[in-house]
Amino acid sequence: MANIQNILQGLKDSIQDMPYEEQKIIPKQKPIKRKKKTHEEVSFSNKEMEELEKELLGSQAVYNEPTFTKQSKILKTAAIPKKTEETAKEQIVGYEKYDDSRLIQELQEIKNRLSRLDKKIEINAHTKEANTVRIDEAPQPIEIVKLMIAQTSASELSRYQLQTRDGIEEIALGEYYEMSKFVSMLQQYRYAMVIDQTIDFDNKQFSQYRDKITIVSQNILANSFRFFEKSDILNETIALGEKIKSSTSFTTQAIDELEVIFENIKEAFFMNNYQQNFYFAELLNDRGFVLNAITLISEMLGEYLVESARKLSVTAEYRIQNHLDRIDLSRTTRKAYYNLHKSAKEFFKSHYGEGDRKEIKTFFPFKDSGNEEIEIQLTKLYRSNKRNKSSFFESYSILIDRVGEIRNDLAHGNNTRVYRDITKELKEILEDFKYLAIDKNFLQV
Repeated sequence: MANIQNILQGLKDSIQDMPYEEQKIIPKQKPIKRKKKTHEEVSFSNKEMEELEKELLGSQAVYNEPTFTKQSKILKTAAIPKKTEETAKEQIVGYEKYDDSRLIQELQEIKNRLSRLDKKIEINAHTKEANTVRIDEAPQPIEIVKLMIAQTSASELSRYQLQTRDGIEEIALGEYYEMSKFVSMLQQYRYAMVIDQTIDFDNKQFSQYRDKITIVSQNILANSFRFFEKSDILNETIALGEKIKSSTSFTTQAIDELEVIFENIKEAFFMNNYQQNFYFAELLNDRGFVLNAITLISEMLGEYLVESARKLSVTAEYRIQNHLDRIDLSRTTRKAYYNLHKSAKEFFKSHYGEGDRKEIKTFFPFKDSGNEEIEIQLTKLYRSNKRNKSSFFESYSILIDRVGEIRNDLAHGNNTRVYRDITKELKEILEDFKYLAIDKNFLQV
């Protein structure tokens, strides 16, 4: 150690004794390319390499470099000495040996399994077993059915297990889609009374049923209720619905819901005219056909007055019936009925409405001795029940005014009313009419 220090001190002294020469600024010149000097390679013996390795690392080598020869056909990685591996684990905290070959082998096995599974799925994708799915009897929305078909990639050979009240029944995918489309159409019809004309069916009975309920809705929306009295379309539709239900219970609930409507329509024709129109006005207003509904409400207000006036006396009954007979024989039947109902409403408002009664209207739209008779009898009824029923007379008169205002507004472009407000107001009017004319029947003698 002392020798090394002496040598270093000698070098330092020699450097200080050298004369200092001021450096001159030399302009930059282009570098001259010179040939690189080649040094002769110094060969080391194996023994020298080992000693140098020990001297640099201070321990054994972490690994041995593999040697390759031209004669080797299979390349092998040099094995890590056991002692070196354990030493490395001690020196590097958290070190764990990771075998790449084992990972590659596991991934290859997973790939092989997936490949075999894909082949099995491809082979069995359109078999009965692969496409058998349990479906509840309750119909699903048609869009859900479309999505299910797309997700399962099913074909025409696919079969489904339909859970019914009678047990499990297997049906083809096409049949299930057809039934779902049919049920979806019936549900739409129930709430809107209209049908998408582009809907088509392979099932003959489904097509026939669609055509029949289309005729029903066309006449309802045209307020042509007398068509049902002349035609047997309602009974034919109900009978066809029963046949469809007998072939599959899947459609039972949807058909039953429509049959309730059709049966109620049939029963409505056994009621008075104003009760018929009350039923259809409710039916149409609930489905948003406000113009149809207000037309019927306006008619039923006058019909109730005419029907009630017939019961006031024998003379009143005779005069009214005689006028109705003349209407049925005329060429303008509908217009004549409209004029009678309008005249009856104007008569009632002029006698029992709010405000001053400056102009008293007649019951019939023409001069007739029955006008005076009906006025006398209604006045007696009003006075004899003044405490109990007088407010009903006034309420009914207000109802007539409200309906007339809404009807005129809707018939001339509806510039002031919002759809939601109209349906709400019509519902209130129908409730008031039911209370006054049907529940209380305030004009009964």
